Amino acid sequence: MVDEVLLATGHAPDHDQRLPHQWNPDQSTRLVEKVYPVTEWLDEEHVPPGCTVATRGAGLTFVDVVADLTEGRDPSRWPARILPVGRSGRLAHATPVHGFDPLPDEKELLEVLGRSMPEDPIAVIETVRQAAVEMLVLTGVERSQAEQDTTSTLDTGWEPGLPERSRALASLHRSIAVAERARRPGPGWMLGWAWSRLRNTAIKQLSFHVPDPEVWQEYLRAVNVLERFSFGPPLPAAIRLAGLCERGIIDLSWLEAGVQIDSHVTGIPEGDSQPDVVIDALLSPPGMRSARTPLVDSLARQGLVRVAHGRRGLDITPQAQCIDAGGTPVPGLSMIGLPIEDVVIGNDTLDHPASDLGMVWARRLVDQAVTVGR
Repeated sequence: MVDEVLLATGHAPDHDQRLPHQWNPDQSTRLVEKVYPVTEWLDEEHVPPGCTVATRGAGLTFVDVVADLTEGRDPSRWPARILPVGRSGRLAHATPVHGFDPLPDEKELLEVLGRSMPEDPIAVIETVRQAAVEMLVLTGVERSQAEQDTTSTLDTGWEPGLPERSRALASLHRSIAVAERARRPGPGWMLGWAWSRLRNTAIKQLSFHVPDPEVWQEYLRAVNVLERFSFGPPLPAAIRLAGLCERGIIDLSWLEAGVQIDSHVTGIPEGDSQPDVVIDALLSPPGMRSARTPLVDSLARQGLVRVAHGRRGLDITPQAQCIDAGGTPVPGLSMIGLPIEDVVIGNDTLDHPASDLGMVWARRLVDQAVTVGR
């Protein structure tokens, strides 16, 4: 018997959009339904040498797939082609190993903006955009051009001046050149830099905020763009990715053509054929609306937890206590991490989490113990 249970379950082991729930098994293409652990799912039995591989997803998990299928293996054991597929058609930008030296007055600018961070989600995004504008102006870009370029880049996810064809690869090459300090940073870099610096302040402002659902969806769309500029693969991994693209091992044509993978692979460009292997390289999304976690699902069936209105995550109090189906805090049951995303935001990060909810929970327990001990 325990007095307090803290749940921190991380990525759900299953979710409604996973390919095994949609995949038509009556086809020659083999489905590899998971990536991790890679020693189990990406061995040569699942992904034979010389095969054509399509990955559902083109984010950081895709980068891990590429690394496992190539690094440390003899090239004769590599797949013949790796074809990423993703809804945005984009790859994440390269992340510099040590970051850039701050521009003149940049630190002071970001500190001022951070102190004045609004509580409205759309105003938060506008603050980040304005920070990017100001930093472009510091590099000598005309203000009107900086305004236009940051707005366009945030809306589309693409920097201006990229070619229509092979745009994803050109964008990756450009980000590598910026990360290597061989090219002046553009609006994508500035937006990513501003978001990486202002993100923690934004998280603290917006956690436990109750936004209009449509406003929240607009905020999440913008954050998805900003995260690709801020938290992409490290520079060495990005360079290797670009090199494999140039060699034809990674083929971005399906990414640019908008190929989709659900029950089967659709939209394949003319002249191409079905892949030998499809790898589901999408992790479970944050929150619990589409996640399938047996423990949390059981608690929901008992009415001990509920999804917060208009958000993806479970409802909790600012002290991390779960809120039941009737709206009452549940004594002795608390939760932190990915299942509460959108109530507390920014849980899905490789960086140190901005929220101190774990410490808040711990202090609450200490205070309770002290009270009981008196």
